[in-house]
Parts: sequence; structure tokens; C-alpha cells
Amino acid sequence: MNKTFLATVAAFLLFSTTALAQVEQPSQVTVQGTALITKESTADSIPTTHRTTKSGGLLVGYSYQFNS
Repeated sequence: MNKTFLATVAAFLLFSTTALAQVEQPSQVTVQGTALITKESTADSIPTTHRTTKSGGLLVGYSYQFNS
């Protein structure tokens, strides 16, 4: 793709999200997620296998702005 086109799209997304962020909403819901997925490993010189753990998290938030 053309670099100018990609830069234009990136600038549009940046400025459009900034413009939308200035609209005040009385209530807001946020959702965030994370995951850690790794591979098992073995060493050639050591006959031990290192087992992995798979973990994740979820954060949900709600806020309300009272009018004064």
C-alpha cells in the first residue's frame, strides 16, 4: 500500500477518536481483557520439561457522572 494513504488513515483515526472523546456521556462502561499464553520448553542438556501456565484476566468497570 501507499505510505501516504496509510498515514492519512492513521491521522483520520487519531483525530476522529479525539473528537469523539470530547462528547460527555453521563455513564460509561469499560471492558479490558488480557491473556498470557506461552509455549512449553525443554532444554537439550537437561531432560526436564518446563510446563507452562495459561492465565488471563478480565476487568469490567462502570462509572456515572452526577450533574451538579
